[in-house]
Amino acid sequence: MKYFILFFFILTAGITSLNAKLLNKTIATINHKMIYLNQLNQTKKEIKNSNLPDSLRDILYKGKNLLKNNRLLLDYLVTRQLLFNKIKKYNLSVSPSKVNSYVEKIRSNYSLTEGQFKKLLRDKKINYSEYKKNIKNKLEVNQFLRQFISPKVKISKTDIKNYSYKIKQRLPSLDTQYSLLHIVTKNKNFKNTNFTPWLKLTYSEMSKKMRSLIKKLNKTKNPQFIKINKEYHLVKIQSISKVESTAYKIALNKIKTILFNKKFKTTLQNWIKKEKKDSLIKIFL
Repeated sequence: MKYFILFFFILTAGITSLNAKLLNKTIATINHKMIYLNQLNQTKKEIKNSNLPDSLRDILYKGKNLLKNNRLLLDYLVTRQLLFNKIKKYNLSVSPSKVNSYVEKIRSNYSLTEGQFKKLLRDKKINYSEYKKNIKNKLEVNQFLRQFISPKVKISKTDIKNYSYKIKQRLPSLDTQYSLLHIVTKNKNFKNTNFTPWLKLTYSEMSKKMRSLIKKLNKTKNPQFIKINKEYHLVKIQSISKVESTAYKIALNKIKTILFNKKFKTTLQNWIKKEKKDSLIKIFL
């Protein structure tokens, strides 16, 4: 019996040691920095819990099943490590106070006390320290992307025009803006000719009274009177220009956002491709 117990102990210890070795198995190296099998398994747990934030995964691997494809998951780990290397190189580390502020902002959005928020995370099987670590990683990655990837993304007028044509949706018309000059007087009998800047109005911003005045100005090409609060304003048009209307700005920003996101992803992919080419990467999986 004693021999059986001893044998069982040795066997169990051997299996435990073997498992530890397997978990510490190197599955990739990036410039001699190792990625281990246990990191792959830990990342799978993180992905299963969608409450853990990850900007990189959201941008490059959205819609891809990393849990069923170890090579794709390893590619994600390699890419993430390349980013972390740059974050360290350019000293983009986020301070604990910034992490705490961000977590506090999230907690406030839930309208929960700190204790309630931690319980919420526990109920979702999220370790609070691990959650903060993921927040830190997210903030650092975002900071890198803002400084080194976003400035490379350019959206031209041609891009906007081509996209608008592609989706068969024309941008709303530009608004006409009138820059007006005026002379203020108590009556119409005066000889002053010193016009001064008065208003800049688009046609859509004008009252019926102002629209009527503009029609007269456009028709006669001569200054016209308008009475406002017991005063007369002799008005003439200084200039007419085309400006972006509210509807135009909304439609334009929508297209710009779509194009930016597409170009941003492509720019990031090209950057990663170059980094991989310039790095010494070995895969053992």
